[in-house]
Amino acid sequence: MRERNIGIDLIKVIGCLGVVALHVCSKAFITSSHLVVDNGYITLFNEVLYYLGVVSVPFFFMVNGYFLLNKKAITYKYVINKILIILLISVSWSFIFSLQSWIGSGNSVYTLLINVFSVYIQAGEFPQFWFFGSMVLILLIVPLFNKLLRNYKTVYYTVTTVLIITCLIIDLINHLKGSPVSLNVIQTFRFWTWGAYYLIGGILGSKTTKKGVISFNKLLVLTIVVIIYEILNKAWIGTPNAEYNYDNILVMCWIVVLFIKIVNINFDTVSDKVKNLILSMSFSSMGIYIVHLKVLFLTMHVLDVKNPIVNILDLVVVFLISYGIVFLLSKTRYTLKLVSL
Repeated sequence: MRERNIGIDLIKVIGCLGVVALHVCSKAFITSSHLVVDNGYITLFNEVLYYLGVVSVPFFFMVNGYFLLNKKAITYKYVINKILIILLISVSWSFIFSLQSWIGSGNSVYTLLINVFSVYIQAGEFPQFWFFGSMVLILLIVPLFNKLLRNYKTVYYTVTTVLIITCLIIDLINHLKGSPVSLNVIQTFRFWTWGAYYLIGGILGSKTTKKGVISFNKLLVLTIVVIIYEILNKAWIGTPNAEYNYDNILVMCWIVVLFIKIVNINFDTVSDKVKNLILSMSFSSMGIYIVHLKVLFLTMHVLDVKNPIVNILDLVVVFLISYGIVFLLSKTRYTLKLVSL
């Protein structure tokens, strides 16, 4: 059995924090119509935190590929069971909150059901559940790619290369057109992007060498370059939304290099308290992903999230409250099932 890699747990925590940063920090400089608020340099730090959050969703797909594509064998019985768990958790949350809105509204049961399942297409009570919808679709072909990675590596690498090239072509078109070509494709169905990151995760999970790990100083420089690019790119492609940076070659390289760097961190000298905290937050990562938008909605009634300084405070508040909620829910066996995959 492979020894637990705390680096992977740290990646989950960073990915989770990144998602919260994407949703919170955007409030400081992006309007509801997805336009940039011109505040000069006042919101620069919020923008930096927002664009650092671009690692989050790719990290989640890569971690799943890292593990599932490197299992000795994956049967469709395993896949169906995994899909049922994802659907049960996401539908339960969506139904509870959709029912609350539906009662007394006078709408039909059909409307209630539409609202419950619309979360998979980036709508409804939990629009972030598009991720679960995309994961379900990818899981359907995981047994095939698991077999390819184990027995037909050339085919696997070819498919991965084709997906990456597709990402680069789309990013090029974005820049030539001055607007995202995938603007009308909801994130659930952007298979070229998520498939590329998923398969890259599988490749990284099959490698055990630590050779070629970039130095911290070089990684820092690369990170600064990527953030500068992302901030400038909002003018080049006509939108500040970070989701349209995933296909860029510079961003992809940075995410992959950062993933490799974190996976290869030596935790032998790290205190047990820190490692236990990482493990605890890693265990809670999907739960935090589920509840954080509801927490953000509540804090927005109390805090002025458009204020750059308050916005950064809200980032910490939303993450910690979400973590606390998941921690409490995980204390009973029944509610535990609502926050863990």
